[in-house]
Amino acid sequence: MNKAFNLLKKIVMHSKLLSKIALYFKKRLVFFFLIPKSNENQIVIKESNDIFFEIVTDYSTYLEMCKSFKIPFDENKCLLRFENKCIFYFLRNKTDYLTYGWSIEGKNSFLIEYLNVRVEIGYNNIILFDFMTNSMHRQKGFYKLILSKIKTKFIDKPTIIYTAPSNIGSIKGISASGFIDIGIYSKPTIKKMFNRLKTQSFNIKKTKSKSFVY
Repeated sequence: MNKAFNLLKKIVMHSKLLSKIALYFKKRLVFFFLIPKSNENQIVIKESNDIFFEIVTDYSTYLEMCKSFKIPFDENKCLLRFENKCIFYFLRNKTDYLTYGWSIEGKNSFLIEYLNVRVEIGYNNIILFDFMTNSMHRQKGFYKLILSKIKTKFIDKPTIIYTAPSNIGSIKGISASGFIDIGIYSKPTIKKMFNRLKTQSFNIKKTKSKSFVY
């Protein structure tokens, strides 16, 4: 009886260890960096006259656009973002959104939600986050297109973007729009990324601030 119990205990402990290891490897992000004033290998993308690039900086306009072009949104989260000077970008045709995303600049506390890491972003430093492409319009180059357009807006400012290592489509779109892969990081190793970015004039560090944007 004791042997069976001990064996069962070992199996449970082994299972928990495997779960922790799996979680560690799952919660990793690929970070990309945009070097300021990098005009080499300029991305050229053919556009349709029926595709429009929109930049939204206030909540009321955002709500109007969401209703008009069927953009999913979290009301409380998005209101908080606009209160903290986040900017919303999206591509659309005449009836639907194609892809969208956000940027935040120089904020005391921003939550990299996937890793549960709160960071402080330096002045004139940009993080791009929370991008989504309409499921009806994927694999058509729209993610690459919106990043290329945003890139021209922030050409003078160090900018980073991140995605999950398993999101191959996102990685391809980010790379194709001119960002440089700076590696895969998890919560325990993210300080290495901060140190690397500081050599490129991107000021980012962990913070324990209780209030944050996400």
